[in-house]
Amino acid sequence: MPDLVWRPALRKALRDAATEVLEKMFFIRVLGDPLAAAELARRAPASSSEGEIAARVTFHGEPSGALSLRLNYRAARAIAADFLGEEEPELSKQQVEEVVGELANMVCGAVLSNVESAASFRLDQPAMLDAGAADNREPEAATHVLPIGSGALTVKMWMEAPACGPTEKSAS
Repeated sequence: MPDLVWRPALRKALRDAATEVLEKMFFIRVLGDPLAAAELARRAPASSSEGEIAARVTFHGEPSGALSLRLNYRAARAIAADFLGEEEPELSKQQVEEVVGELANMVCGAVLSNVESAASFRLDQPAMLDAGAADNREPEAATHVLPIGSGALTVKMWMEAPACGPTEKSAS
C-alpha cells in the first residue's frame, strides 16, 4: 500500500483549488461546514429526483493520476446557468455536462499548479462518469467535500506517486 502521509496536503490543495475556481470562475461561494456538506453529499442521491453527475480528468506527467468530481444534478444545472449566463430551464443536458467537465478541468489544473508547479502535465479531455463509479475508482484518493448553495461538490484526486508538496503560493 502506498504511503498516504501526503493525503492531508493534497486534500488542502483540493479544497483551496476548488474554492478558488468556484469563486473566481463560476461566481459561487463555498458555504458552511465541510462535515455537514459531506453528510449532504452522502444523502444527495436519495433527495434529488435527477440524481448526480460526475466528471473525471486524467492527467499524465510526473506523477500521473486523475481528478474526479461529483455533485447533484440540480447544483450542476445552477453552476452551468451561472457560468454560461443562461436560464436553467434553457440548458441542455450536454451544456450541463460540458460545464461540469470544464469545472473538473479547471480544478485539476489548479491543484497540479499548486502541488507540482515545476512539473509539466498533459490533461485528457474531461469524461462524464456514472456518479457511483466516481466514488469507487480510486479508493486511496484524497477527497474533499465543499458545501455550495444547492448541494455539495465532492472532489477526489489520485496520483501514482505522492505529490511533492504545496508551492509557496499554496502554503500561505
